[in-house]
Amino acid sequence: MDPHLRGDDGGGGFRRRWIPASAGMANTHTALHYITLPPLRRQGSSVSIIYLCISMKSGFVYILASCPFGTLYIGVTSNLPKRIWEHKEGVVKGFTKKYGIRHLVYYEIHSTITGALQRERQLKRWKRTWKINLIMNMNPQWKDLYEEL
Repeated sequence: MDPHLRGDDGGGGFRRRWIPASAGMANTHTALHYITLPPLRRQGSSVSIIYLCISMKSGFVYILASCPFGTLYIGVTSNLPKRIWEHKEGVVKGFTKKYGIRHLVYYEIHSTITGALQRERQLKRWKRTWKINLIMNMNPQWKDLYEEL
């Protein structure tokens, strides 16, 4: 697997991260882009990628699951850690609370909230198998990514 997709920085501090804006799409002519971002939060490190993106007013598209291959929920937000915490704590009444959907299994970072909203609408129109394949490419163990934010 490409170390850039896993998030390894090769010891250099800054790294190139793959932003899967067109991941899993067939017949697309959109090029995939790499952008340079600071390293994720580690012991004694500076700013995490999530908090950097929040301060830049970017958007996030995320997928929650009740369990591996279970019920899926697709959402969009400008503050991913806060929004996932709300889902986990049951603060948000609705679909996720009713069906116990609390595990963050996939997310994408977009430069604007408008781009994130467009991607959310696109993913919601996808077939379930396409969504599962998208999750499997980023998170094959279906582990909860919330602890890594």
